[in-house]
Amino acid sequence: MNHNKTLHVIAGYSAGDSLTKMLAKQNLMANHKVLVYWDDLSIGPLFSSVSSEGLKERITYLKKLYQGDPGLDNEEYYQIVEQHIRSFHDFPFADYAVIVVWHSRTASERLLFAWLCDLCQDYQGSFEMVDVKDDAFAALDYKILGLNYLKWQMLLTCYQRYRQVVPPKLVKLRAKQWRGKANSLLRICSGWEVVAVPETIFDNLILSLCDTIWQKAAQIVGKTLCCLDYPVSDFFIFYRLRTLIEQGQLIADGPENKPVNHSGDLLTMHHISIKLPREIISEKVLHVTAGCSALQTALKIQGLADSQTVIAIQDDLSLGILPLDFSVKSLKNRGDWWQSHYAADNYAADNYIDEMQNFLSTPFADYDKVVVWHGATVQDQLLLFLMCHIYDRPLHQVAVTGRMYDGVALTLSVLSPIEIIPLLSTVTAISNAQAESYRQQWQAWCQSSSTLRIMQDDKITAVAEDYFDDFVLSKCTIAWQSAARVVGYCLGYCGQYLSDDFFTRRLQHLVATGKLQAKGNTKQLRNFSIKLPGEVKCHR
Repeated sequence: MNHNKTLHVIAGYSAGDSLTKMLAKQNLMANHKVLVYWDDLSIGPLFSSVSSEGLKERITYLKKLYQGDPGLDNEEYYQIVEQHIRSFHDFPFADYAVIVVWHSRTASERLLFAWLCDLCQDYQGSFEMVDVKDDAFAALDYKILGLNYLKWQMLLTCYQRYRQVVPPKLVKLRAKQWRGKANSLLRICSGWEVVAVPETIFDNLILSLCDTIWQKAAQIVGKTLCCLDYPVSDFFIFYRLRTLIEQGQLIADGPENKPVNHSGDLLTMHHISIKLPREIISEKVLHVTAGCSALQTALKIQGLADSQTVIAIQDDLSLGILPLDFSVKSLKNRGDWWQSHYAADNYAADNYIDEMQNFLSTPFADYDKVVVWHGATVQDQLLLFLMCHIYDRPLHQVAVTGRMYDGVALTLSVLSPIEIIPLLSTVTAISNAQAESYRQQWQAWCQSSSTLRIMQDDKITAVAEDYFDDFVLSKCTIAWQSAARVVGYCLGYCGQYLSDDFFTRRLQHLVATGKLQAKGNTKQLRNFSIKLPGEVKCHR
């Protein structure tokens, strides 16, 4: 190992050129080398072996991706790709005292980092990374992230600001993730994690951007890329265009309106025009959800936002008495309960009546389909029962039950757009028998005097309002803690989907009954601290 040598690993030629320029400007090129990996790891099968057989599946996929391109669709290029992959795998990383891998929030860059972690698990030098944050891209005129878009001056700032040693646990984690992504064909970044998504994920968006008049394929590719918040290869979008043409969902014409021969005339995206074979009449759909979610964003990604609408009920149905007849009197009773238990402007009875009347006045019958989204939470289940109670026409549903996160069933509100998109194809009809059962369950809960409901054994169960008090006290100590911190613990470990308002109310009650002590303004969660009665003993 040469103790003076540093190796920089980065994805993409543009990023590599900017990094090389940055190092040269800082007079560091004598002891620093830039290793560029240019094959887009976000697309196509990955590989556990770099033998010809191990790379065969990836090369076969790339041939499909680049079909008809005069510059890339040839055996010489595919041999260059294979050699490039193999040379990176066999690179003498151990010869360098320091390895610095650069990445931002793109799937290709993060997968390169993961592959390098897999290759360097036994590396004895200093393994470092420059994990470029989103603020580095704030000055750009476009929203897509990626190191290829940064100039050398910004790379210097990132090098100084974000350079850090990669923790050994992270090396093992990313190496495991690399091996886990081998069989997927398309990967994107959702948040800060790389997730596998179906090849068809953008097909609906592409079709929504097409028309019954001719447009250049390049124009549709460009429009599609502009709708995305993360980098995706234009070759991949063009590949999906070609697939839609072969499936008959789009019509293509070649240069000078000559009919396209699908076996060879689909050259580059600039040489063909496309259109819809007929006008697509989109189904008008209303999605009903409990609380805020990323569903609208998922619909936008799929090109469905013009024909499909999301409406959310903000009322927390897990708490308080429930209204049976939705008269002003019944709604006022519930609003008064909120006001008395959670004294805040947004829980005033008049506000509650307005919100619920707006929801109930939604013209559900104007839609071809009404879809209720629900998970295995009290709020979601009661929304399902409520919709069956107020809507006497056939309903549809998307159930996210059975999905768990840290032992708690997931609900739509915690899913990212990428996690929601596959669920869009799981809409099922609610049978008349099911709807009647749900309607009866809503009526039964409206007649109950319970004001706190939780999920137990996949069923809604009524419990006393002080049910969680012992649990809350177990998260407190005789040392002062921020009330917000205790509420955070309770939210994370109670095993239910309950609001911070609920646990704040329980803290206030425990203070009022002398089971907790408080200092500060107890009406505002972030402005007071709490502790158990007693003093902290100091030991000398």
